[in-house]
Amino acid sequence: MARIVVAMLGMALTLVAHATPLLPAADAAPESDVHARTVVFIGQKLSIEPLPDPCAEKAQQSGVLDCISMDSLYRATYRVVQPVVGGRAGEAMTFSVADHYGFPYFAHFAHALLFVEVGKDGAWLHKYQAIPMFRTADVQWAACGDMDYRSDQKPLVAQARPMAFAEPILAVGTLDADARERLASRWKQAPDTYRVTRGELHCLKGVPVGEAYELVRQGVMDAREVPLPAWPAGT
Repeated sequence: MARIVVAMLGMALTLVAHATPLLPAADAAPESDVHARTVVFIGQKLSIEPLPDPCAEKAQQSGVLDCISMDSLYRATYRVVQPVVGGRAGEAMTFSVADHYGFPYFAHFAHALLFVEVGKDGAWLHKYQAIPMFRTADVQWAACGDMDYRSDQKPLVAQARPMAFAEPILAVGTLDADARERLASRWKQAPDTYRVTRGELHCLKGVPVGEAYELVRQGVMDAREVPLPAWPAGT
């Protein structure tokens, strides 16, 4: 948890940004969790619910607002459909999610490739490391649209290619007005990838799940010094 202290109206105010996992507040940085492990799997969404703002809860108890949370927090439960690293098919995994931008994009869809750290502070999604996944016509998994990892040292790109998906990836009518507006701006930027027909969102180009996994493994996870095995050959 990143903590930034600023002066405001004569008092110290701490801005709290939640990393992975959420670490308890302390004057000194806590030791890293040497026993933490990362589980990767394609999961089916069972539920996702907002969690209380810990700073607001603390202020309600103490009467003093001494921190502001910079992230929205959620508790998600997903069923493991296809294990990649750890996990067992069919089991349900519950983990926490921190997102600076509000309701997580991936949670609008039924399935996602999830990178979850399990340690002494519970299970937390590696921040923003969840990729919506969809069944293709040949019963494989793929992400919709191009993917990239932006870095001066090691930029990576997974370019989407035309492929047939088994069904529409989203019923637009299930979104509230705010979510529809936010997501539509993304779709409109890539008309060669997304198409809305009769209230249903279709994907025209995708990235196979193995390539999506490798981009995250070699990009964000490597930068965060989280070791993961290569995608299994032949899968």
